[in-house]
Amino acid sequence: LTPGAMHYGASEGVSFQNNCNTCGALQGACICQPFGWLLDWSRGDLWLGSVGFSGASSSLGAAAGDAGQVAGNFGFQEGFNFGTRLPGLLQGQLGSQLGLRFTQSQLDGTSAGADHRTQTFVTAGLFRRVDYGFQGGLVVDYLHDDWVYKADLLQLRGELSFLFSPCHDFGFRFTDNQQTDDTTAVIRGQTAPIDLRLSGLNTYRFFYRARFGHNAAGQAELQAGFSEDSSAILGANLRTPLQNQLGLDISTTYLVPPSQADMPYMQEGWNLSLAVVWTPGRCFGSDRDYYRPLLSVADNGSFLTRHALP
Repeated sequence: LTPGAMHYGASEGVSFQNNCNTCGALQGACICQPFGWLLDWSRGDLWLGSVGFSGASSSLGAAAGDAGQVAGNFGFQEGFNFGTRLPGLLQGQLGSQLGLRFTQSQLDGTSAGADHRTQTFVTAGLFRRVDYGFQGGLVVDYLHDDWVYKADLLQLRGELSFLFSPCHDFGFRFTDNQQTDDTTAVIRGQTAPIDLRLSGLNTYRFFYRARFGHNAAGQAELQAGFSEDSSAILGANLRTPLQNQLGLDISTTYLVPPSQADMPYMQEGWNLSLAVVWTPGRCFGSDRDYYRPLLSVADNGSFLTRHALP
């Protein structure tokens, strides 16, 4: 194949799931059972797990005192991510993806209030996968955060990487805030609501990604970068098969506040995600389908927040 080329079957309209192109995997390792090239359920991931996170949205301002500073959020998550082909663009070389992630945390309340916290992340966009050369994608992330306040945020997220081989790539990803929300938080012990202005944090990260193990079914990624306010960002992700169509997805992100920050705890952020993933219709990590989603659904590691200036 030429750099950046994509492999198709006898015709563009024929799904190449039967080829089961993998990074080092034999055709017999796949159990693809597609029922259509447009709505192929084997291109979806479903997951269930736990999550812990903290960030600017958990520090509600000095006016709230200790009741407004929540050390962290722990709870559960579930969701899905689905990809499909766009036949009318670039001769079918573009894919599209849509995914949702739901989190439920602070189930017994906090010092800020008795309410538990729920979040809904929605990710939708376009991408292009290749065998080697440049690949990338651009998505829109939406976050609805419902706790002692309600906020709706929006960001753009994209990545571009160069594949040295189907198993190794190095790239760059970014996030760009698109919506700032003015809201109020009702804090336990406070006589009046606290005004908040929240927005997504613009970030810039470099990453290295590699596939490993039997049939190259595992995937590991390291990332490092910075944010618009000079905070450093470190992160890692590990996806490894458990059995057949089940796998484990572990990711962590840490936002290091700038050294000159007056209240660094209000700018610190972290996310730890652990989930069991079901990949119906294919062995976990074995399928090189070019229309599987390229970018993960947004979470508290890829959608960092900040207290916006008035």
